[in-house]
Amino acid sequence: MILEQRFKKYLEDKFHSIKPTKEAMEYREEVYSTLLDHARNFRNNGENNEDIIYDKCIDTLGDFDATLKMFEQDRLNLKKAALKTAQVLLIAISAFFIITVAYLAISFVTKAWSKTWLIEVCGAFLVTIGILCANIPTMVKKKRYFVLRFEASIIITLLFVALYLAFVVLIPQYNSRSWMIFLAMVLILLFADCALAYSFGQRKSAFIDLLFLIMALTTFLYICLALLGFISWGIFWILPVAGAAIDVLLVVIVFCLWSKKKKEELDEKYYTTWKE
Repeated sequence: MILEQRFKKYLEDKFHSIKPTKEAMEYREEVYSTLLDHARNFRNNGENNEDIIYDKCIDTLGDFDATLKMFEQDRLNLKKAALKTAQVLLIAISAFFIITVAYLAISFVTKAWSKTWLIEVCGAFLVTIGILCANIPTMVKKKRYFVLRFEASIIITLLFVALYLAFVVLIPQYNSRSWMIFLAMVLILLFADCALAYSFGQRKSAFIDLLFLIMALTTFLYICLALLGFISWGIFWILPVAGAAIDVLLVVIVFCLWSKKKKEELDEKYYTTWKE
């Protein structure tokens, strides 16, 4: 049996262990071409014994059974991912359909079209939030922490926008103060991102978030308390200034601690480093 036929027979036997798909057939052709290239190189280097060439070429494949198992697992993972995506889309479309039917039915019955549109909009927000929440375990498992923090920001933003719309439509007498909801949203966004960054071990990012949070919190308190009449606009401008002072103090403390730690590391390096 010539060498090319032996390669084909070997690959045919091995590929019986995985499902016959178009991708598997293409991969088999790719491996066959690689074996032929190796055989050609061995011949060019002076090897004429086909049995030795065959063995050497097969050895280049390593643990080919394990490689095929990994190939099959990757195919199954892609199939599962596609199925999961299709399921999510089906659920989302079904949810939007139900929300739209409910919106139209309630609107025709109550005739309150100026308010019932909240059902459609807020319902869409809730569906989106549900999809993002369902994706959280996968992101945690894959350790995609920046994606998680971004998704958390989207969830919080959608919740506050829905709250703002409900506030404006259902309690119109307080519309002049409804913008405060977005100030509160900024605080919650910073707090949530800071907490997530710290819990994921991203300490530098969490510290930066903390500095912004302190400034945002003191500014929020100053504006809201002054608007509500609890404090005067005059002297209490010191609140945001105090927030900035706290930030500066924290930066100085952290810098001093970092410098001390770096010095200790350098001292230890002095005692443990040797010239080659």
